[in-house]
Amino acid sequence: ITGDRSVIEKATLDQLKTFYRQYFTPENSSLAVVGDIAPVPIAGKITEMFGNLPKREKAPPIPSFPAATKLEKTVKLEKKLDIQQCHLVFAFHAPQSNHDDQLTMDFVNQIFGRGLNPLLSRALVKRGKRLTTSVSTRYYPLKHGGAFMIYITLEKKHLNSVRRTLLRFLKTAWRIKYSKEDYPLG
Repeated sequence: ITGDRSVIEKATLDQLKTFYRQYFTPENSSLAVVGDIAPVPIAGKITEMFGNLPKREKAPPIPSFPAATKLEKTVKLEKKLDIQQCHLVFAFHAPQSNHDDQLTMDFVNQIFGRGLNPLLSRALVKRGKRLTTSVSTRYYPLKHGGAFMIYITLEKKHLNSVRRTLLRFLKTAWRIKYSKEDYPLG
């Protein structure tokens, strides 16, 4: 069970057991079997192991969560670790799953940080030299709000330059015009 550390630490054994019985049920579960196995024998083994789990007559309540709120200011966190490279992560609110703009965000994810020639990798070059070790993006369209993230690994000496270049790119990238031919969906 994941959640706020203080809540988990204060939970009693009875509360944890109640939570487990309420949400860890066959109708809330999935089973994935991976490997070089024969389907028929494994299906019998699965039925033998899990087939007698009782189904609940009433589905457990679905917890509700408030929609993600917009941050009013930029949050900057720094943590010093004994590592050879810096890891720079930018995160932004993005449309939730099934939002009309989900396809648009998939497109932005593809052209900014994925594919053969992503725009971010090209933007983070100075005088013909790459300032980064790796650049990637990820769009997370979650049920209660989405996130768009940019992950960059780089040498510490390039950190301020990359941060400035990335922010400049993000301010101007929205003006770039694209057509359907730039992003084949088939």
